[in-house]
Amino acid sequence: RSRSVSSRILSTLQNSSDRMSQRMTWQNLFKCKLNAPLQANVNRHVALFFGALRQYGLLPFSWQMIIEENRLISSSANNQPLRASHLRCGLSQAKNVKLAKEKSSLNKMEDIGFEATCNAFVKKLKESI
Repeated sequence: RSRSVSSRILSTLQNSSDRMSQRMTWQNLFKCKLNAPLQANVNRHVALFFGALRQYGLLPFSWQMIIEENRLISSSANNQPLRASHLRCGLSQAKNVKLAKEKSSLNKMEDIGFEATCNAFVKKLKESI
């Protein structure tokens, strides 16, 4: 089960099924040494995942600026590097239904499920460290 959870989370950033490639991608991402930015499939989900890592103390407070300054992730909307403001806004929209776009009521339900998945995954990760 944890393999499918980690695969689901990683799929928010790229579509790689090769386990070795996934492992190297994670390592390079957290070292801020990617050859090219990862492509976000859903910006809100990227923000939720990294927000969960921050919530459990696994990332520094400035995680959004680190992603922006190192150009680690490209936006699902326009393929441009995600800015810290995009991550803050996406995280707020995913967590607060009043801030979400009107058409996204179905997305909100998906966000809630994804947030729970991220929190469970990160909690297990923190416990294993």
